[in-house]
Amino acid sequence: MVRYFEKFHLKQFIPKKPIRFGYKVCSSNTPREYLLDFEVYQGKSENEYTHIEKLVGKSAAPLLKMVENFPEEIKSLPFHFYVINLFTTFKLLSHMQQLGYGATGTLRENRIPNSCPLASNKVLKKFPRGHTKSIINKPHGVLLCKWVDNSVVVACSNTHGISPITEVSRYSFTSKTQVQVPRPAMLSVYNQGMGGTDWLDQNVNLYRIQIRNRKWYWPLVIWMLNVALQSSWILHRHAGNDISHLDFRRGIALTYLKKFKTSQP
Repeated sequence: MVRYFEKFHLKQFIPKKPIRFGYKVCSSNTPREYLLDFEVYQGKSENEYTHIEKLVGKSAAPLLKMVENFPEEIKSLPFHFYVINLFTTFKLLSHMQQLGYGATGTLRENRIPNSCPLASNKVLKKFPRGHTKSIINKPHGVLLCKWVDNSVVVACSNTHGISPITEVSRYSFTSKTQVQVPRPAMLSVYNQGMGGTDWLDQNVNLYRIQIRNRKWYWPLVIWMLNVALQSSWILHRHAGNDISHLDFRRGIALTYLKKFKTSQP
């Protein structure tokens, strides 16, 4: 979410987000926080991607739009996508498999097809933490998994499976100590691949450029500038330069001040 409080028809209100008012942006990131592509939500509109929406649904269409925007020379690489439950559907994972891509994501329970008769989340909550149920949806070639943690986690994948089972540390209110809970491989890999978007938001909001303007487009311009600085910092560090985010931004500011300084105070 890009923060914006003034009146404009594209502004969204999502109560459970840390930033509740603003522009909703769908983004594709690497696990190391580098932004690959993004799309600002603009509401219902007739565009050239209508065929994608009919194929995988409106919620999953932004992901396929970003994949289509990849340069031709890298489209054949074996990418694996980790997506949140807003985008995940069985149709999406099946289509990604046809394109030669792997995909794993959390899934909303009301999107589980009738061909996957697993116990409901309400029933599974009665099982001990670490309990796992899974089933393969053969028509789509997708594995569906339900894992009991503090709540029931629903995930599906067209590549990863349940094995090998790993363990994750959780606090037990019964014994008042940390205990080891078994976790399916699908969710272990998902946690490793996810998080790039969250890290991007956190880094951008740490040292956000704040130049106030009432124009509706100004927050998006500033957001893109902040993302460009953050992505430049990521590339700078990957080139072997160990520098903090704050020092990197300070260095850019000092460079512009020295280059465009005037004799007037």
